[in-house]
Amino acid sequence: MRNGRGQRGSQLAEFGPAMGIFILLIVFPLINFAYIGCAYGASWFLNHIMVREVALTNPKDKDAVEAAEDRIGQNWANTGLASLIGITPANYSSKVTNKDLTYTPSQNPSFVRLTSEVKVKPLVPMQAFADVPGLGADLTFSFTEEQPLEEKGLD
Repeated sequence: MRNGRGQRGSQLAEFGPAMGIFILLIVFPLINFAYIGCAYGASWFLNHIMVREVALTNPKDKDAVEAAEDRIGQNWANTGLASLIGITPANYSSKVTNKDLTYTPSQNPSFVRLTSEVKVKPLVPMQAFADVPGLGADLTFSFTEEQPLEEKGLD
């Protein structure tokens, strides 16, 4: 005669809650961390192509510099990389800030330096981590790059 219940099926009953905890605490944050790496690369690429384009313009012509920044930024906002990190041509100006554009014409060779800040939203926002950048809140990347100014016969 058997006494009490058997242990068959207990593993199946514990599997559901354990899988739920695993998905919420391991899988979603892991997806977000992989996404942050992709977002970092896409944001760096934006700053890189923008400083390359600005190095080709005349630093004394502010309209040409602004036009180059806008053209490159809007073209980049139409790419799949930008849409992956939640940036579209409509919200580009609120997500990307170009600042500290400096030229060093007195040095030889002359350089152009550009600092850009890009706000990235998390791929899977988690309300449990609402204050953590990259998991529940927007994450801001800041890039500074320097490139030689192309010779245009200005010196």
